[in-house]
This record gives sequence, structure tokens and C-alpha cells, in this order.
Amino acid sequence: MRNILISSNICILGMDGTGKTSVAQGLKKMMGDQAEIQYMGSKIYITLYARKRLSKAMEREAGILRIAHLTAGLFEMWYRVIRHWPYDKRVIFDRYAWERYLFLHGIDRVIGRMLYRTLFPKPRHIFYLYCPAELSFARKNDIHDKAKFVKKKELYDKEFLNHKHIMAINTAVNDVNATLDLIAKVCSKVPEVNLTKKTKRKNRGLK
Repeated sequence: MRNILISSNICILGMDGTGKTSVAQGLKKMMGDQAEIQYMGSKIYITLYARKRLSKAMEREAGILRIAHLTAGLFEMWYRVIRHWPYDKRVIFDRYAWERYLFLHGIDRVIGRMLYRTLFPKPRHIFYLYCPAELSFARKNDIHDKAKFVKKKELYDKEFLNHKHIMAINTAVNDVNATLDLIAKVCSKVPEVNLTKKTKRKNRGLK
């Protein structure tokens, strides 16, 4: 059960179109059976409680229902983490629970930050992939509200880009292979996180 609290797991943060999925898949290929990918975004929910509670926008709820909304999200995120604890594998997190409090306001944000940032397991290595919004638009054809995307990117950059415990990688100048090499260098400094089964890779475009 090496995953508890500060672990040897790897976390990939970033906006759509920065290459998270491509990099996570590349890491999985490098580590083989030693690793599993865990998606931490909000496109799908695993637990029934989260599916029922999070189907409604929190802005439409008040009082105890808002608290239920927050706890449903927290429960879902914890479940995605602890489900890997019985297994002796490293987890590659595609996104992470910390992103959930970025769009909250007022007391909701204070509570959300405490629950997700302070009282949540921290992966050993955290990487923030970023690139210009225009490049994300070119890579992803399903970004319809570009103005909203740009505002969201500003929040992400403010929170993660210059964080002392997060390594930021510009995927506009580093393709998948270069990004994987940067991550491998950082992880190889810690023996138990050394990436093995590294094979020759063809240059791939980012997703």
C-alpha cells in the first residue's frame, strides 16, 4: 500500500489540448505493468452518489445541498485514489482533484481548497502541461466557447504555472517525446519512481 498520502505516483495537470492524455499514455507504455492511468476529470463519475448529486449545477443549490454537492465531489475523488491502494502499482493521474476548487467562489472556494488541496493525498511528482490557447484550439476541435476557455486557462496558469512544487512543461516547444524525457529525468532522481521499460518511440503529436 505505497500509495497512501505522499506517494510515488505521478500527476499530469493541464488544460484540454496541452497533451495530458498523450503523455499519460506514453508514461504507461514506458512503465508497462508497473503503472495504471486514472482519469480524474469530471466527464464521467464512478460512484453512484457522485452521479446523482453532481448531475445538477451547484449554483442552483443552497445550504445543505451545496455541502452535499461538495462532499459528493470529494467522495468521488477519494474513491478514485484509494481504489488503487491495495495494488503495488504506480498511478498516473490524468488531471487531479485540485482542479475542482478552481471555479468555486467565496466560502465554497475556501472550503473546497481546504478539502482538495490541504486534506488530499499528494503525488510525489506533479507536472503542469501548458501551451498557448491558440495551439489548444488547433489540437482540439471540440472547444466551442473559446472566450470561456481563455479565462479558464488564466485560472490554471495562476494556480499551477509558477508553483514551487509543480514542474511546468511548455508543450508548444516540447513534443510528446521531449515531455516524456523531461518527466523521466525528474522521476529517475527518486529510485522507487524510476521509469523502466523505456523503448524507442516514434515522434507523436499531442492530443
